[in-house]
Amino acid sequence: MVKEVGVNRICEETTTLGNIILEKGTNISIDSLTLHRDPKLWGEDAEEFKPERWLNGGELAFYYPFGGGPRICIGLRFAIMETKMRLVRLLKTFELKRCLETEAAKRTSKFNL
Repeated sequence: MVKEVGVNRICEETTTLGNIILEKGTNISIDSLTLHRDPKLWGEDAEEFKPERWLNGGELAFYYPFGGGPRICIGLRFAIMETKMRLVRLLKTFELKRCLETEAAKRTSKFNL
C-alpha cells in the first residue's frame, strides 16, 4: 500500500487558527492520512468506504488525495486516465441498449467543449 504524503504550504500572511498564531512565512504541513480519516470531519464511520459522502461535494474541501493547487501530484492525470480505461474495458463486456420507455435527457446548454 502506498503511504499518503502530506500537503506542504507556506503561510502567505499572518493569521490565527483557533488559538494558534501563524506568522507569514511559516511552513505548514497537513497530514493527508490523518485528515482523510478524521471522525470530526467524516463522522464516526470515517474508516468505512462510503462513496455517498461525495454526493453533495461539500466534503471535497477536506479531501486531498493528490494535493492541490499548482503543485498537485503528477499522478492525478494518470489515475484519472487509468480509471477511464478500466471503465471502458468494463463497459465493453456488456451489451447496452436504450430503453424506449425512458424519456431522453433534455439539453441544458447550446454547446459542448
